[in-house]
Amino acid sequence: MAIFRGTGGAGDASANVTINQVTEKALEAEASATNAASSASSASDSASAAATSASNAATSATSASNSATASASSATTASTAATAAQNAQTAAEAAQTAAETAETNASTSATSAASSATSAASSASAASTSETNAATSATASSQSATSSATSATNASTSANTAQTYASNALTYSNNASSAQTAAESARDATLAAYDNFDDRYLGTKASDPSTDNDGNALVAGTLYFNSTDGIMKLYNGSAWVAAYVSVGSLTTDDLTEGSTNFYYTDARVGSYLTTNSYATQSYADDSALALAIALG
Repeated sequence: MAIFRGTGGAGDASANVTINQVTEKALEAEASATNAASSASSASDSASAAATSASNAATSATSASNSATASASSATTASTAATAAQNAQTAAEAAQTAAETAETNASTSATSAASSATSAASSASAASTSETNAATSATASSQSATSSATSATNASTSANTAQTYASNALTYSNNASSAQTAAESARDATLAAYDNFDDRYLGTKASDPSTDNDGNALVAGTLYFNSTDGIMKLYNGSAWVAAYVSVGSLTTDDLTEGSTNFYYTDARVGSYLTTNSYATQSYADDSALALAIALG
């Protein structure tokens, strides 16, 4: 195997090499290793610094973007400010014109003030006249106040009288309402009584009616005057019969004989007595004859 033999290069084991050279090379190798380690550490630091720089660069880029946006906003603001400045200049020119106009108006106002002084003098005179008129008006107002007080008293009296009349009117209205209610009740009662009477007495008719005057069914006790027969007739619940008869002109011949209670006749009485062995004239004669024969 080749070994280091110094600066002359590789050789075999028989070549001469000193321990010093080996030691130097070992030291150089150690120093190189140390340097390499330092370089590696530096490289690591550089990498970390590079990463930090990259992060800072990204932050700077964001800041730059924000600055660009702010710059754009500033540009817009500057444009707005320029417009405002132009408007301010226009306003200043307008103010100058207004000042000149105000100067003219001040001159006019001075003239007007002189006129106002004259008017004030006239007004003072008019005020004096008004004062005199006011005194006169005060006197008239005092008199009017007295009249108003009298009128107020009269008005109060009239109000009390009106209130009394209103109270009386309310009482009369209530009484009238009560009277109207009573009258309506009496009217309704009268109509009901008449309707009830009209259903019981049907008036004059030529023949027997089949219903009452309202077209309702007949009830027992209903009356009407039959103008054909000239008599008052009564409905007994099933038929119309004579309500009454004049007995002064009637005899038993005008009465119809019943089926049970027969009329009295001599023949019927004799037959009844004979059939029941009661003493009749013929029975007595026969009995007397029979007794005479027996005593013969």
